[in-house]
Amino acid sequence: MEILFINACVRGKETSRTYAAARAFLDSITKADASVRITEENLSEIHPPYMDEALCEKREALIEKKDFANPMFDLAREFADADRIVVAAPMWEFEFPAILKAYIENVSVAGITFCYTDMGSLGLCKAEKMAFITTRGSDYSIPPLSNMEFGASYLRALCNMYGIKSFECICANGLDTEGTDAKKETEALKKRCTNKGPEFIK
Repeated sequence: MEILFINACVRGKETSRTYAAARAFLDSITKADASVRITEENLSEIHPPYMDEALCEKREALIEKKDFANPMFDLAREFADADRIVVAAPMWEFEFPAILKAYIENVSVAGITFCYTDMGSLGLCKAEKMAFITTRGSDYSIPPLSNMEFGASYLRALCNMYGIKSFECICANGLDTEGTDAKKETEALKKRCTNKGPEFIK
């Protein structure tokens, strides 16, 4: 099994609470099944390009020629071929860091991760499951803030477009709220991730 780990924890591995939780999730998977292969795309290292006019024109020309082997589509092909996908990103401004949106724009390629039909879009991705691991400074599990959470809802909608049937958000809320023991809540999130990891590969 091939797992694609999309690391959008821009604060770095040493300080990111989200990354610590994602690492617990992934480590529990490899402990349960050593044959699982995990490929990490650290977005802070690969810097997926933001789509400007020139890049859009280049991509559209390549798609029209069906030149899907072009290096421009390396990330999209990798995404489409993964058996499972894990996304780790903290909540920023009700969603997630912009670098993750840039990555999504790079992998959303008609003809690779989805296609258009008379009935609308059709997903082409191999993955059956996506897990989204995130941490939030405030408690977005209850109104009115629950109406302002767009990260998980956005990725869930993308799963529908990509053909990924199962989506799960594993999160910790309120880590920066006064009175919250952030360290304790982060450890609780890591424990939940450790428990959920092996189920992800079934």
